Amino acid sequence: MVQKKRNEDGTYGPVCRSDGSEAYYRPQPYHNKNSAKRKDKELWCIKENEQFKVFYLAAEDKQTPIWFCNENKSLFSIIEDGKKVLGLNGERLGKFKLPSNETDPWHGYPIEAKTKWNTPSDSLLDIWENNDVISEITRRRIERSKI
Repeated sequence: MVQKKRNEDGTYGPVCRSDGSEAYYRPQPYHNKNSAKRKDKELWCIKENEQFKVFYLAAEDKQTPIWFCNENKSLFSIIEDGKKVLGLNGERLGKFKLPSNETDPWHGYPIEAKTKWNTPSDSLLDIWENNDVISEITRRRIERSKI
């Protein structure tokens, strides 16, 4: 079961991994839907605990391999084969950049796969498709920057 409430330090988690490590998620106020719109910040349209669920799916590796993209040094996530809208501008992917310090919590934001830096790698798309996270059609839509 995915956590519903924040920890005292403002994080959600931990996400326990098969290698014994743990990951925490900290929502950033400037990415929340009630924040002032800024050109350089995407905004979630989902609640903080739902953001954690999106992160959890990417970071937890008990069902499928971790959804980490080495090329972008980020976790990526997608819900319900891309049917679930995550961002205020219709974004359907979540991106969680690798923290600078190993002990820092992760944070993330909704994205569209419009640039190389916001597109999951072919190897990650293979993992998603092979584990029925996405369909072949959704994969093609991501590759063509339609999601």
